Amino acid sequence: MVAAQLKGLLEQLLADIDVADGKYREASERYNSVGEWLGAEGSVLAPFGVRISPQGSFALGTAIKPIEGDDYDVDAVCLLARPPAGWTQEQLKEAVGDRLRQHGKYKTMLRPPEGGRRCWTIKYADESRFHLDVLPAKPDQWQWLLGYGVLEKYAELAIQITCRDSYDDPVWPKSNPGGYLRWFVDQMRTRFDEARKRLAMAKRAEVHEVPEYEARTPLQRVVQILKRQRDVMFGDDPNKPISIIITTLAAKAYDNESDLELAFRNIARGMRAHVQNDGGKYVILNPVNPLENFADRWDATRQARFFEWLEAVEETERALSAPGVTLKQQADVLAESFGLGGARAVESVLLSSAPAIPGLTEAAANLPDVLRARHRKQPEWPVALSNRASVAAKASRTGFRTVRFSDRAPSSPLAKELNIRFELTTDVLPPFDVYWQVTNTGTEAQSMNDLRGSFTRGDLVHHETARYKGKHSIQAFVVRNGRCVAQSRPVFVIVK
Repeated sequence: MVAAQLKGLLEQLLADIDVADGKYREASERYNSVGEWLGAEGSVLAPFGVRISPQGSFALGTAIKPIEGDDYDVDAVCLLARPPAGWTQEQLKEAVGDRLRQHGKYKTMLRPPEGGRRCWTIKYADESRFHLDVLPAKPDQWQWLLGYGVLEKYAELAIQITCRDSYDDPVWPKSNPGGYLRWFVDQMRTRFDEARKRLAMAKRAEVHEVPEYEARTPLQRVVQILKRQRDVMFGDDPNKPISIIITTLAAKAYDNESDLELAFRNIARGMRAHVQNDGGKYVILNPVNPLENFADRWDATRQARFFEWLEAVEETERALSAPGVTLKQQADVLAESFGLGGARAVESVLLSSAPAIPGLTEAAANLPDVLRARHRKQPEWPVALSNRASVAAKASRTGFRTVRFSDRAPSSPLAKELNIRFELTTDVLPPFDVYWQVTNTGTEAQSMNDLRGSFTRGDLVHHETARYKGKHSIQAFVVRNGRCVAQSRPVFVIVK
């Protein structure tokens, strides 16, 4: 009971904070365009094999919506596969900057114009709210990592990067975002492969044709939740826990759980075990570079912030999972920890697309029987709600008055044999598919073996006839690229 309630609330939280697939596509288009410009014919960089690839949360599938209108922070590596011998860090970084300045738009979008410590930042002056950090890099002689037990498939992606603070040092700073991405995916490999297979089946495509960012696993979802709790706690505090630490600890504590609620509980309880204490110094090792300690730059303030956050996560999990906790109490915890409105969260769970949660302790008496029906199927697609959808209905028949209702305004009881027209309105941009779920209850529908409860592909307008006495519901689902991105509330129909 408690677990089912919590799962519904966590899914509602994720619907609020998740980044739509369209943003991932937009980010990909942005950094690929920059990469094409850097490596285009006529560029000083062209002979050196320019390769651009994402890093950070957009690469890992753990990005969340910014709070209060902040930008989406997209990170990309600009790798020269065959850098000229003898180039210094400064020469590489300035060569990338010079090429960006040769672009009519990019030169006006660099913030600051002279570049940052490591990256060149492109601030897009449109409503997309993107800024793109481009990190110049060259391949590392990665074999040294093998001696520290790093697997070759991770080590071979190691790079050396530019940093203004070390221009005078002949030893370049080292990094390995590509290896880290491979390691992270391997931590959730079972669920990740399952998710891509489901998407491929839904799209009638090959698995390799499904972009990796479209797959979502419980690990990625939990990382999003943990990051949002951090942001709610600390806002813009520069000393708050960094995302790479949160992501690493969550990945180490994850055991390929298939259930979101169970993954959240186990990760919240298990992260502390992966924070080592070496003689009073805290250690959180980079899994693809054991010489890098992510906690190495902790001062007293950063250390305090981290443990404040970790204790808050553990306390939140205990409060959400306590025996006998009610749905309202869980929603109140979410409102405090994640900024999610408690009342809205409860409403969304009770009126979600999933079958009614067995054993709800509150409001169960008010939940229409049709939502508790065993034959009412769960969604067939990964659900990542990023858009809106609503359904308006009109029941009519010659000689009867027209009855109008919607997913927000239930109808009065309807006479049998009325014709009902349901119309979906959504802000999802085409192309997309629409599926309708009709669920019947009552002895008449049961005797005719017409309880239904599954999904039928259709159009924005759907027609039904009120054939059976009883309580019924219809709900619309908008599916784009194999993922449910919007759904209406259930429309309840009572036939007398």
